[in-house]
Amino acid sequence: MSYTIHWLAPERVLLVTVNGDILADEALRLDVEVIAQCRSTPRTLYVLLDMTGARSLPALFTLLNTRAYREPNVGWWVVYGSGNTLVRTLILVTASTLRLKLRLLKDRTGALRFLNIIDRTLPPLDGAAR
Repeated sequence: MSYTIHWLAPERVLLVTVNGDILADEALRLDVEVIAQCRSTPRTLYVLLDMTGARSLPALFTLLNTRAYREPNVGWWVVYGSGNTLVRTLILVTASTLRLKLRLLKDRTGALRFLNIIDRTLPPLDGAAR
């Protein structure tokens, strides 16, 4: 797996892009990096997770052992791009189990629009560069 993390809107929207098969140790390393970004700002932030290039997720047990979702300033997790039914199901089961504020959308445009609707203080994200 490869992944990238960067601010789409500084200190407000964190974009995580995942590609390939996600192994347990990589998922936990990604979790640590997301936590560090969450702690770098006191403001409410949103995690935008691009699963367009992801093929598989680690076991549910691994996902349940992540900690980034517990960060107090995380608003919504917005996931898009996964056409794989099994991956989508595992994401929804994990979100339900962990009681995440999660929205699963088809594409980037819908995800950005959703964020602009739920938080009017965000800058316009529709034209954001990929």
